[in-house]
Amino acid sequence: MEHLKKQIFQVVERTHVDDLLITIIGEKGDLIEIDESVAHSFKNGPAHFTVQFQSRESGSKMKEDDQPTIEKENISKTLDFRKHWNKYWRRSNAEAAKTVEQMMHNKEKGLIVVVLNKNMNDNLYSILALANDNKIKKKKFEDYCMYVIKRKVVVLKAAIDGNIYVVDCKLECDGLVNVTTQIFVTSKAIVDERLKQFIYLIPWNTKIHHDIPLQFQELEDNAEECRRQRLFDESVAYSQKYVQIASDNFEFYHYVIIGYYFLGMAYHDKKEYEKAVEYYENALTIRKKIFGSTNIFNADLHWNLGLVFMTVEKTEISNKYFEEAWKIYSIVLGEWNIETLQAKRKMIFTTNQ
Repeated sequence: MEHLKKQIFQVVERTHVDDLLITIIGEKGDLIEIDESVAHSFKNGPAHFTVQFQSRESGSKMKEDDQPTIEKENISKTLDFRKHWNKYWRRSNAEAAKTVEQMMHNKEKGLIVVVLNKNMNDNLYSILALANDNKIKKKKFEDYCMYVIKRKVVVLKAAIDGNIYVVDCKLECDGLVNVTTQIFVTSKAIVDERLKQFIYLIPWNTKIHHDIPLQFQELEDNAEECRRQRLFDESVAYSQKYVQIASDNFEFYHYVIIGYYFLGMAYHDKKEYEKAVEYYENALTIRKKIFGSTNIFNADLHWNLGLVFMTVEKTEISNKYFEEAWKIYSIVLGEWNIETLQAKRKMIFTTNQ
């Protein structure tokens, strides 16, 4: 266990570690705390962990009426795209952000939870344990669900694979629980000390967490609708505006990557393949720099690049991208997943050309 921690600190190039708490989370949201947990994680091959750092000096309660200033170097506190990134993740969290602002305006207290559907059995146990009545509101976004629980005190009883938003209520834990991605907290929220040992609490900032993401969501929806109607110039315009807003506010961070991804798709549809490749490769370069090589978004970008090069009959280059997509999908999703099999078929097809 200690050897794994040392390797992590070497990778992230942290030398001053005495003032940090480190939490290591497995792919299924389980806490990696002992040597046996580490061994089990590597039992079937390469393992992937979520690592969370927190200062030992973190306070227990946010100051009232404190709207923190978000600097560009602290944009890691915006919506995380490391584990979850697709349009349903973005859309469900945009809806959660709207709900946070509505509850604050109405002086309501409670918890908003965005969870992955495929882990619904585990998540549902925790969600149902949050309240003793049937007043939990649920909204589905394909791969994800959003739950709204309006109570002054909420007790969390199991791991949540996703995000939670603590709106001016008291969040308690029953036993050892964890949230795999992020916790956003408003100024009057109080969070159980045990939970704060495992994950950094992100102070709610209306501009960064609500205003800009909702603007992004509108631009994304418009760009997608224009592509659907084959209005490709309009789709490009919406995507360019997305990138501009992202660049102005976040520099080269993950919202910029999403904008480049949209531009790549729009130019691909317009049959302007050189531009499509340019934006896909830009997105891939930044994504690798921030999140590393082995994640679904990178696999999707390799897949899209493979399709572009196959269209322009550059089969050898196309084959390399399909092979890389297949390798990443195999690691992250498993060898029998549909995306993995599709990439493998394309790889074999282009190999034989």
